[in-house]
Amino acid sequence: MLVRKITADNIYSNVCPAINNGVLIVKDDGTVLDLLDSKDGLEDVEYHSGALCPGFVNAHCHLELSHLFGRLPQKKGLLNFLKPIIKIRAAEEEVILSAMIEADQSMVDNGIVAVGDIGNESASFKLKSKSKIQYHNFVEVIGFSPEDAEEKFKLGLNIFEQSLEMDLPGSVVPHAPYSVSPELLARINERSAERGFPVCFHSQESKAELALFQNRGGGLPELYREMGVNIDFFQPSTKSSLAWMASNLSSAPKLMAVHNTFSTVDDIRMAVEYFPNMYWCFCPNANLYIEDTTPDFSLFVDFPHRITIGTDSLASNEVLSILEEIKTISTEDSTIDLASLIKWATMNGAEYLGMADKLGSFEKGKKPGVNLISSLAENGQRLTADSKVHKLA
Repeated sequence: MLVRKITADNIYSNVCPAINNGVLIVKDDGTVLDLLDSKDGLEDVEYHSGALCPGFVNAHCHLELSHLFGRLPQKKGLLNFLKPIIKIRAAEEEVILSAMIEADQSMVDNGIVAVGDIGNESASFKLKSKSKIQYHNFVEVIGFSPEDAEEKFKLGLNIFEQSLEMDLPGSVVPHAPYSVSPELLARINERSAERGFPVCFHSQESKAELALFQNRGGGLPELYREMGVNIDFFQPSTKSSLAWMASNLSSAPKLMAVHNTFSTVDDIRMAVEYFPNMYWCFCPNANLYIEDTTPDFSLFVDFPHRITIGTDSLASNEVLSILEEIKTISTEDSTIDLASLIKWATMNGAEYLGMADKLGSFEKGKKPGVNLISSLAENGQRLTADSKVHKLA
């Protein structure tokens, strides 16, 4: 059996504080055999400058949109981002598949070992079943009209069953508060409780969503009129959009709000009253691309074990890289230490996706992937603009 003994300036294992000049011992297939405090007495030790950490977990991605890279407006707001997607999303099957294959490989190269991927159809399933990445398919359903709830849910359920047939774990999930009805949420809530799958949704990604729930204001009513969708039935809620979703999905085993760009202290407080163990996913580079702002990360300090990181899609990002996402967070909020960022980018996502038995930490018997982060500052405690990820195992 070939064994590798790997050391670096620091090792972030997610099972103990960072180890300075420790040694990670793995089999040639990446299975963790041991984690030592010192390399004293060992021979044939690989030394790397930087920090070792487990493989990254991308908790929120849209592989299906990879062919839209560079085609959508930047920093013009969510509504101006969504309108063109409706018109240009359709493309030849070969074009879509080729872009997805390239995006999947780029994530492998960027040290990503697992992905929670949003999809509206099954076109990506064959690719995912052969990928080096472990995928969880979040089959997204959209249906704002109560009359469409049963039909939309059955369509999502059919795609969900196709995912399971290909041995890909999956969930049926709502798109966002402004695109689903209580009737559709009730079906998702019930089925998630029965089948035990995690649920996620896009949350407070724009001020338009907040305005819709406050007083039917903002630009969403106009967007629906342009699409020919009648929303006369919709009544503003006494809850924020975030709390409204949490209250309607309270039976889900796990629930994750994605983006949270405009979430406030009161929004968060009310949401956790309905769902105390809510996960929060940040995709800051997509937020900058679309809304030219990021969430107030300081509002989420009470949830260190339930913050995850996503890349969103190549329609809203320059690259699918979890390292680039946490570099942005570090730039936006320098009070967040590297150990926390790595935990968000690895262990927390693995736990949310139900993959923590094999990913997310350097524990004996796990096969979590081994990443090296180079070009760090402050004795290896701080990311820099030049920091890079190198996949070692």
